[in-house]
Amino acid sequence: MNRAVILIYIILAVSLTGCGQSEKTKEEAINISWDSLGLEMENRVDHFYTKEMILNKTGFSEDDCTEADVRGVSCYKLSRPYDIKDTYYDYMDFYICESSEDARQIYDMYAGYMDTVDIIEEGENYLLGWVVVPDAYLEYYFYVTSNMVIEVRLAVCSAWGDENPTGELIDDNEDFSKELIEFVNQEFKAGDAIIEDRIPEFSDEYLVGFSFGGSGWGEFYDCIDADVIICTNHDVLMYMPTLETLHDKKPEMELVETLKLTDEQYHAIENAVDRENLYTMVIESDDNVDDGDSYGLILYDRNEEMLKYCGGYMPTTKEFNDIYDEVMNNIPREEMRKIHDDYVDMLRNEDK
Repeated sequence: MNRAVILIYIILAVSLTGCGQSEKTKEEAINISWDSLGLEMENRVDHFYTKEMILNKTGFSEDDCTEADVRGVSCYKLSRPYDIKDTYYDYMDFYICESSEDARQIYDMYAGYMDTVDIIEEGENYLLGWVVVPDAYLEYYFYVTSNMVIEVRLAVCSAWGDENPTGELIDDNEDFSKELIEFVNQEFKAGDAIIEDRIPEFSDEYLVGFSFGGSGWGEFYDCIDADVIICTNHDVLMYMPTLETLHDKKPEMELVETLKLTDEQYHAIENAVDRENLYTMVIESDDNVDDGDSYGLILYDRNEEMLKYCGGYMPTTKEFNDIYDEVMNNIPREEMRKIHDDYVDMLRNEDK
């Protein structure tokens, strides 16, 4: 049975402005036995998390969500202002990535920071420890699950004795730290507590999308892809980057051609692409291959926005590759290749 892939980084961030000053020292905090929390990390079940899913669960608004770049990894960051402390969720920052690999990259970066200071306890998917910022020690808990990371700031201790130039940490005590972690454990220990019966609504207009035409190596122009969408009315939409934004980090895409699938082609693709199955599929990659290709299929939500990229670098999951091959075998490849190549030639000639 396929599991939905989820990566969660949750930072339970606690405000640095607020009430009374902590009396807990760094040494006392380090002596806390994390085993006393009774957390069963090994029993967690990973699923794929989406921005909409976490917004619905936490009550955060779209204003609390931003597109972030964490050392080259793109993700959604969900975080409320630190002066809002109405629920446990308000102490959390959520980093929702496009893949488990991206989430693990962010997690490993945090682990590197913590390893330079003081790790209290660590497991395959979690870390508890201290990091140093100017004038203070900060106690953090990091947890990664599938495509999301949770980062929790549990305590702050001044590096200058009784003086605390970084401010005072609200609810800075051992009991509250345990409550936060126990809450996370209860709410996220199994993803089906969140997504059971909540497979998202897929687009009525867009069946599936993919990139087409670009090479994985060569000069700049050789690597330009077309974005292709197979529509439920049998249209094939081909988008290419505009000349004006060609060298931007995220070029604007314009519709350059609309093709038509035959009934036979469309139904072959429709029968192959079980969107619920694809959405929850765990797709393995072979990172040991040199000079390989990345490829995948894109699912869209009911608003015709990208919902999930399914694929990766040299995917090895046979079920996924069979679906991908069926899509590629039922598109007008030669016609699409000519449209792509002619447009790239235009960009090459006009790009000054």
